[in-house]
Formats: sequence, C-alpha cells, structure tokens
Amino acid sequence: MVRLSHCLIASCLIFSINLMSVSAVAQQDFAGYDAESAGIIDYSDSEAAGDASLPADSSSDAVVPDAAIAPAPAVNDSGAADGAMSAAAGGDAASSADFGGVADFNAGNGGMTATGVVDAATGMAVEEGEATAAAQVVDDEALPTKSTAAVNGRDDKNLSRTDKPDWAFGAVRHHTGWSSTAGLMDIKEAGSNATGTLAMGIFAGFFKYSDYLEKGDENKAMAGTLNLRATVWQYLELHSAIRTYANHNSNEYPALFQTIGDLQLGAKGFYSFNDMITAGLDLNFNFMNAVGDVGMDWSGTSVGIDALGTFDFAAINERVPLRMHVMLGYLFDNAYHIIEDVENAGGGCGTDFDGDGEVEYTGCLSPIERTALGIDRNDQFHIGLGADAALPYVSPILEYHIDIPVNRQNFTCPQIPGSYDSCMADEGGKAMRQWLNIGVRGLPPVKGLAIDFGLEIGVAGYAPSVHELAAQEPYMVKFGLSYQLNPFEEPEKCEPVEKIVEAPVAAADAPRGAQIVGMVHDSESTDMPVADAVVIYQGLELNPQVTSAAGRFNSYELPAGDVALVVSAPGYEEQQFSLTLPETGFIEQFFPLIRKPMKGVVTVQIVNAKGEPVADMPVEVTGMTTGTFTSDADGMVMLETDSGAVTFVVNDEKFMHKQLTVEVKPDAHEKATMELKAKGKTALAEVKKDRIRIRRKIHFQTNSDVINENSFELLDEVADILLKNPQIQKVEIQGHTDDRGNREHNIELSQKRAESVRLYLINAGVAGDRLEAVGYGPARPLAPNVINTGRAKNRRVEFHITTAE
Repeated sequence: MVRLSHCLIASCLIFSINLMSVSAVAQQDFAGYDAESAGIIDYSDSEAAGDASLPADSSSDAVVPDAAIAPAPAVNDSGAADGAMSAAAGGDAASSADFGGVADFNAGNGGMTATGVVDAATGMAVEEGEATAAAQVVDDEALPTKSTAAVNGRDDKNLSRTDKPDWAFGAVRHHTGWSSTAGLMDIKEAGSNATGTLAMGIFAGFFKYSDYLEKGDENKAMAGTLNLRATVWQYLELHSAIRTYANHNSNEYPALFQTIGDLQLGAKGFYSFNDMITAGLDLNFNFMNAVGDVGMDWSGTSVGIDALGTFDFAAINERVPLRMHVMLGYLFDNAYHIIEDVENAGGGCGTDFDGDGEVEYTGCLSPIERTALGIDRNDQFHIGLGADAALPYVSPILEYHIDIPVNRQNFTCPQIPGSYDSCMADEGGKAMRQWLNIGVRGLPPVKGLAIDFGLEIGVAGYAPSVHELAAQEPYMVKFGLSYQLNPFEEPEKCEPVEKIVEAPVAAADAPRGAQIVGMVHDSESTDMPVADAVVIYQGLELNPQVTSAAGRFNSYELPAGDVALVVSAPGYEEQQFSLTLPETGFIEQFFPLIRKPMKGVVTVQIVNAKGEPVADMPVEVTGMTTGTFTSDADGMVMLETDSGAVTFVVNDEKFMHKQLTVEVKPDAHEKATMELKAKGKTALAEVKKDRIRIRRKIHFQTNSDVINENSFELLDEVADILLKNPQIQKVEIQGHTDDRGNREHNIELSQKRAESVRLYLINAGVAGDRLEAVGYGPARPLAPNVINTGRAKNRRVEFHITTAE
C-alpha cells in the first residue's frame, strides 16, 4: 500500500507538471520577504499572499534544474494573461525564491503593490511593511495556452533543514543503532522519528584474537541482533531486540558456545526543549535464555535505565552539522542467576552455599564460559559520549563507552590458584569495560535506508579478565542495515487550491515587463554561489539588489530591449553583463564573477652552513612575483605576492647554486630558510665535452646503495654544475661494479646506486626529467678485474651528457 501510494503521488505530480507547462500562466506569490537580502522577495510563503491561481505548492516546488539554465542569455517568449505589478519608488519587486522556480508575475487580471524605503547609507531597498497582493481568478479559457512558469521537480537546496531528504542534505536523522532504539552505533539518541514511524535493523559483528581469555588460546566470535521499533506517540518510542552470540575458543571444551534469542524490550520517552536540545529517558528489560535448556530463565531478567541528551548544533548554524550525545545509565544486572545452579552443582563460586563458613570457588565457570554466555556478577553504571555529523550521503560516528561495576550483589571474588581470572579489587580501572566506536553511516538515495560500518576498539576490560565481568572484546568489526518508514504520513495533495482576494490596484494601471532570474556564482563552478553580491541596473532608476545566501536574485520587471547589469561582490572583480529582454517573460541566467588574486607574504632567510645570516646576497625571484632582491643585514628577503608558487634562486661564485620554491597561500605569511654551501678551493667536478668529470669517487656503504657522507660535497658540486648549465638537457648517471660475486646481483646493485645519486641531485634542485639512472654492473670495466687496483677503478659512478643544446 505504501509503495502504491507513492506511485499515485508521483503520477499526480507528473500530471500536474505537464498540465501547467501547456496551459495556464502561473501566478506568483509576493507575500514574504527573505531576510537574507535587501530587495529580494521570498517565494516560499504561498499562503501569506493569498495566491489565487497557483496549484498547491507551486510557488515552492516548481523549479528549473541547473541543467536547464542556459549558460548564455536565453529568452522565454511565453505569453501572459492580462495582469500587472507595480512598485512604489524605492520599493522591492524582486525575489530570492528557489532559482528556476519562477511563475509569471503578469498572470490573471490582478496586480500587486509593494511599499519600501531606501537606506540612505547603502542605497539599498529595505522592507518597510508587508506587501499586499491581489489576483482575480479567471476562467481556464481566458488563460494562454503556453505557460511562462517552468516546472520540473523541486529545488531541495532551499528547503528548511527538517524538510530536506536525509540522504542528500544535512537534515535531522533518527536511524536505528545496535541498542535497538534510534541512535548511533551503541549510543542511544535522546530523540526519535515522527509519530507512526516504524523501523527495523539487522546488525552483525565479528572478531578473531589470540591470548584473549587464556594464554595460548585462539578465540573467534560473532554477534548479531535484529531490532524493531515504533514511535507510537509524539514523545514515546517502543523498541525491542533479539540478540545472538557465538564464541569459539580453542582452549575450551566444547570449543563453541552459542546464545540464541536473548530478548530486550524497552520504551523511550523524549522531549525537545528547542531545536537544539532534546532530552530522553529509556527504560529497558533484558531477558536471557536458560543455560543448557530451552526458553527464558526469568531469574536472569535485568533492568536498565538511561538518561539521554542530544545537542544538535545545526539548529544554530546549518553549516555546523554536528550532533553531540550523552548517555548516563544504570543496569540492575541479574544475569549471574542463570548460572547459579550450574556453579553450585560444581562446588559453588564466591558463596558459602553449603553453610560451612567458607567461600567456595571450585564450581566457578571459566572466563571463556562466562564471556561466551555474557555473564556479569555486578551491576554496571554506563557512561557514553558520542558525536555524529549529518553530512550529505554520509554520517561519520565517534563514540566512547565505559561500564563501571557496582557490587550490589555483594559478590565475594574468590582467589583461585592457577586461575586466569583476577578480581576487580586487584585490577581496578583496567578491568572495567571501555571501548571506542569509530564508524560511518551511509545514506543511499533510498528514503529511510541506512547502511552502517564501524570498528569497535577495546580500551580496557579484557586483559586480564576478572570474575565479576564478562570480558570486553579487544576489537570488533561491525556492520548494519536499517530501514524506516511512516505508513501514516500524509502525501502531498496535487489538486489546485483557488483563493480570491480583492485587488487594491486595477490591472490596467500597472506596468508590464520582463524579468531576469539570475544566480551569481564563482567563475570556477556553479556550485560556488556568491552571497551578498550587488546587482546594479545601468541607465535605469532602480535600486540595487543583493543576492541571497544561495547567490540568487529575481530582477524588477524591466522594459524590453537591451539592459546592462553591473555585478560586484567583496573579493571579486566587478563584471558587466548585457542582456536583451523580451516584452514579457523570464530570462534565466548565470552571472559568473572572477575572484580577485589573493595576496600573501613570504619571508626567506639566507644563511651559511653554520646558520649565520648572509647579508647583501642577490636573490632572483620567479613565479607569482619576478625580480632580483637583496638580503638585508639579517639575511632576510621579504615580499608580498599573489598566492601561488614563488621560486628563490641564489647563484653566487662563492656558494653552490641554490634554489627554493615556496607555495604562498592567500592572507598568510610563509617563512623559509635557504642554507648556502660554500665552494671548496679546488673544484671537485667540471664539464668535459660529453661528460661531467668528477675528481673523486662517490663512496657507498659496503654492498649497499647508501651514499657515504664524505661524498655529499662532491654531489653538491655536480648539482651546482647542472643548475648553472640549463643547456645540459639530459645526463645519464651510470653505475658500474667489478666482476666479483653474482653478475645479476652486481647489475641490480649498480642500478640502485645510480638511482640513489639521481635522487640526491633531485633533492638538490635538479629537475628529475634531466636525469636518467642506468646500472651496467661489471659490463664496462675500465681496467682488468685481476688485481684490487683494477677492481677499485671499475667500481664507480659516471655522469654522461646525452643531450645538450
């Protein structure tokens, strides 16, 4: 039935759209002003003005998608019925309605007046009072056959936060978690869905760990839960869960323990004090299956109560889609009752059940058994903190939990020789269960569907285990799938609603004209609207307009012909646009603005190898700023430049060639240091015809490609030669070895050594595309590989110039 109703709604909507596109000229509602911008009228309030001819929701839902908006001036030549609109001098007659969702202002035998004043300081039109509108219903036959109103879907970007689809926008979300109620992963949310909402969730998790409950064990576990919940009243949610757990441990017999069908029933009451703060109280009952039997063991029934708080910061600012959650609870845990008979049959555990005055422990279950069955001998005080971000299509989730045991049962922890179990009194806080949840909730474009994936990380509570508590999982990978729907939600009505209001101005007295439906955006993308942009109509005595937060504006009714608009905004270049307007109708147009270059400051200090400043050093600058600058007494070169890459080059006879590139960010001060290396008295490298000749050998660590530090100075001179001689376009760095050892190993080693030299030169500033590394191994000896002297000559690195201008 729900799917059928959805289909009927969709069919009705499509039919209405087609009907509107070929028949009546839609009338526009002028009632509400958008507080975001002066001189801009809000289309969203169709009821306030008493629109006489629009179908229901046509003023807010009839829009043109971005793809339908022409990137160049385009004219809609649709006709219009007799009607008009007038504005008093200084009044505002433009709208910040959904972009593309435009109806003809001239439809019907009616008119509209708006009274406004002009701000003396800004020259902007500002609102003085509510506009009054009037329209006279006309027969369908009197309407033109072609509509000027473009209707094709809804513009959800301008809907209120609570009206937006969950999967596409940062709207309020209440999806099912592991706890069976509306929440995150384990954290319960204070609120819930609208009355009548039904939800179901299925969740699973697993982990595998060694030395978990006993030394040398191999433990595997899987957990699953099926959740059902319903919001039965405005302030009440009922929820339930069936849980299963399977644990396999190599040190236990039988190795596999399974608990199937543990049941939880609960009810959560909640109240929102305002859009930001919601408080709730959850009461839940936990029923456990009997051990070694079929059915519930009612003696193990536990009762929990949780105080909940949710803080939605998006209610204050939609650009901060963050929610914080707090959960404080107490569980009256009676789970230990289901194992009392088993333990007493084995000799007792922590009790003097036989009355001999001594605490028994021979019947205690092992930590493997207790953890697999989920047995705690103490109550727990829960503390949970969580956060999620309601982003488009996805919600990141972060949670922290701690269970603080409370010994309401007066359990005496037994000291069992050789046991792997310890006691809370001995272990303290590290025995308390603590864990983090890191996850993400995906929201595919299917209404009500959510897909969860997360990782639970155990912080404490499992090494070592204690008699009082089941051990915490060291980690658990979690998956979840939930779906919710409201079968009682009323569908939107498609039938038109007609209203008649008196017209204070005769239609014949009002001027008529065309309108511009525009969006101002950053020239880089139409997804980057420019808010508060000022639109000036050149040559027309009209007040300027200001774009809304979505970068949108609707112009006054303008005379036919050429019109020039000047658009400006802080941080952007002023732009002029020319359009040709028809006598009536609408032109839908983008207005791209070019961002002004943003300035930044960069400071580079020139120092020598000892870290001392080098004064009066010429520095050549290229990139966003060009020129030659000289370092001051502190070795500083400071300049203001457009944002982008700036390269500093020092080319001095006393020092090695040095260059440094700094990425300058807008409105930021970047600082860097250039360390200059002094040249030696004797050159270690020089250009000789088709090669760069080096006077020393480059040394590496034995049987390694790691360059020894005593070769750094030599390689710096090679880099200096390449940087000062750009005409050397390509150099082959050759690696050679002697013939001792495996030939293929020698070839591989020579290749690695050549690549190490290439990397050093690149780090010194030489462009990588000028360098090629090739390892020849023993293939090109300089001397016979007979004596050590000959072999030493053969172990070398050479620089051959292969391309030069």
